[in-house]
Amino acid sequence: MIRLSKFCALLLVGAVWPAVGAKAQVQEHYQPGFFYEVPQEKEMVANAKGEQGLPTFVQIAAMDTIGVEHGEIAHAQIGSSNLFVVYVRFEGECGSSGCRAQIWKMDDGRAVLLNSLPVGHLPIVMLPAQDSGMPRLGVTVWDKTLGHAILPIAFDGEIYSSGGRDAVPLTYAGHTLITESMLRTFSRAESLPQFPTAFRGAWAKKIDQCEHEFTGGFTINRDRITYYEGTDLLVEFDDQTKITGTSGLGNMMVAEMAYVHAGEVSFPRTVCLTMVEATLFRMDETGDSIGPGDLYFLCPTGSIGN
Repeated sequence: MIRLSKFCALLLVGAVWPAVGAKAQVQEHYQPGFFYEVPQEKEMVANAKGEQGLPTFVQIAAMDTIGVEHGEIAHAQIGSSNLFVVYVRFEGECGSSGCRAQIWKMDDGRAVLLNSLPVGHLPIVMLPAQDSGMPRLGVTVWDKTLGHAILPIAFDGEIYSSGGRDAVPLTYAGHTLITESMLRTFSRAESLPQFPTAFRGAWAKKIDQCEHEFTGGFTINRDRITYYEGTDLLVEFDDQTKITGTSGLGNMMVAEMAYVHAGEVSFPRTVCLTMVEATLFRMDETGDSIGPGDLYFLCPTGSIGN
């Protein structure tokens, strides 16, 4: 069950009908991610070994940066740091030389994509040496002389960079981070939540805004909300219609959304959505509370986004 779901449903019952009936003045809508406070309890959860697990929404974001629908994914924490290496393998883009792993940093209520590693295969290892206080990594590559070998990748204080180092024998490997056996299959259409069809389309505060640059509205697609800048990825959702017991209420759902912008992804927040015919009432979580809400109208078929 999504956090704050019942609280959200109660607020919707008290707020959506007066807002729709009176066509109330709505609050100015801000881009998500720039003002939300994320509770510290949403930080990474350590497992029994004290290692940190990469949140699902960051794995979703890693897949999204590549733009793939099907593939395999695995991840590992780099030592005890707040850096993770994520390896995504998929047909069509990964050639005989392998794929590019990504380095993600968990910091201050968000995850930041630092950079991609050189193309390579598994395993990815953590070597004994350190650079700028961080373990040196190694990616498996094919070397004409050594065959399968390890390409050392040093941390320069900001990102991991190969620095033009020569490959070393595979036996030089230290601690294994990611292996073939750790890969798991994913399919966006099958494994990720999706918005009900009724919610999909372009939404604006005024119908005439549907024909402009569409900076004040958003488009709801299968698994995301797209804004003029940035995207909200759908992490989880819960149908709240039956909880309220309100007769005549069209569709009510509570979603956990992770905002993605310029290589950064925020920790998920709660977004409450209620749709009555072609009207959508939306309330977003701000810290530990739900904001006053905004009223949107479905853009006509053939306009921007529809």
